[in-house]
Amino acid sequence: MNYTDIENITARFLHQNHQLQMQEGQYCKDLSLSCWSSPVYRLSEDGREGGMFCDTFTYRFYRENETDYCRVIMKRLETRIEEADGVSSITDVRWSTIQEMLPWEYTNQDLILSGDETEDGTKKGFCYEKLPAWPSLPVHGINDPQDVLDIRNLQNKVFEHRLHGIAKLFSETCEAELFLDKCMEAPVIGKEQIDNWSRAYLDTETQNHHCYRFLGITGLPVIEIANEKTHAKGLFMTELCIIDAFAEDMEQWQLRRYLGYVQSDYVKENDIWKIRKMELQTVAAMPVIPYRNDGRYDKSGQSEEPWNIDQENFGSIHTEDAMEIENIINGWALSCRCGKLMAYADRYFAMPEGEPKMLIRSFGAKTKKLENLEEIREKLSGMISQYQNRYYTFHAPTTPVLQYEGDQEHIIGTWFDCGTTNLRSMAKSVNEIPYMIFINKYVHRFRKIDGRWYFAEFYGEPAIGFPDWYFDLEHSRGYVSLEGTKCYPDEFLLL
Repeated sequence: MNYTDIENITARFLHQNHQLQMQEGQYCKDLSLSCWSSPVYRLSEDGREGGMFCDTFTYRFYRENETDYCRVIMKRLETRIEEADGVSSITDVRWSTIQEMLPWEYTNQDLILSGDETEDGTKKGFCYEKLPAWPSLPVHGINDPQDVLDIRNLQNKVFEHRLHGIAKLFSETCEAELFLDKCMEAPVIGKEQIDNWSRAYLDTETQNHHCYRFLGITGLPVIEIANEKTHAKGLFMTELCIIDAFAEDMEQWQLRRYLGYVQSDYVKENDIWKIRKMELQTVAAMPVIPYRNDGRYDKSGQSEEPWNIDQENFGSIHTEDAMEIENIINGWALSCRCGKLMAYADRYFAMPEGEPKMLIRSFGAKTKKLENLEEIREKLSGMISQYQNRYYTFHAPTTPVLQYEGDQEHIIGTWFDCGTTNLRSMAKSVNEIPYMIFINKYVHRFRKIDGRWYFAEFYGEPAIGFPDWYFDLEHSRGYVSLEGTKCYPDEFLLL
């Protein structure tokens, strides 16, 4: 067993849960869909026992007193996996609520799945009657860890590139096909046509006041390699953001968010994996929210801030290094949440050679780049001073692309996350604590020195900003409600 097996098995568990939830939604007007983030992996020395720990953002869609709501629930998932007779399976699982955010109500301005208002103008909510089925999972194949990582990188680059230059990721054959629900009416077939479509679609962002018409976060990858190792299938959970900012009046701008999945077929051509067919299908729309980019800085809508392509189209990374880097990122997320950033900095930023760099570009071009460990420690100490038990902040990256950069002692990693920052100092009461919400992009460079990995450069930037979410500490269910609750629970309780 390797760490991609652990990822595959846990992702299958969540996709199977989604299959059940879609039918439950039709029957009960109540369903939940989950995106995971910041996974950390554990493997025994003999590879026969392991586990995975991660956060999930679980979105519950439900009807109550004839009104439809959506609320996000922060949860903590852990699986224990054992191998026997060559078969690995989950033997224990914990999936616990940490806290619930206050729900959003659907209004008559929300166009849910059917895309139509009622004729009489009455309120239209979530369309449970038209929920599609969640797709079947790929049949078990060969889980070659190197191929799985190459394919995961390949698929996530469509999102990391944000459609820029994605045609190079597709098969050279005439069978190459792309369909993105909410972005196109019919599939685009052929590599040249995919290139033409993506260029034309991105060009419309100029009229859209340079606001993004496509930004996606992926997780839950199930990737199966066919026996001949030249074909593969993949299934990913996806959150899609589309901004409608064509109007001259900023008050009319809207941000639409959808949950769904990506199903793809892959083919190996000249020893390089390519996408043969990719379909992004949305299944649930969250309430439409207002969008504007003249408050807190975010990169969307900044005409002088072009989208950066940070990952090469084709690269590689060994599974041992990839697992270690993913665990390092989880350590950052957990240290932020538990007020332990100084100890984390001493381990991962204090390089024996050279100085680490950090740029968390919260203020755009005005943000100062930190040039050494001393400046980084000063910033982190300020972040720690804001920490208080039960007032958790959830910075939890997903959509990983991990590749060597130059040689095998340098790695570049890119991630997205839905960053939720607790603003308790701005709260009027514990019943309505605001959370600052951004889709963030991270670009980190790591350097191996004397066999240990360190941050050489830490980069983060808000891509899309949301209106604040709110949290009722006094009435939220979950871990925060338990008497004596202190730090966020430790990882790997199922040892």
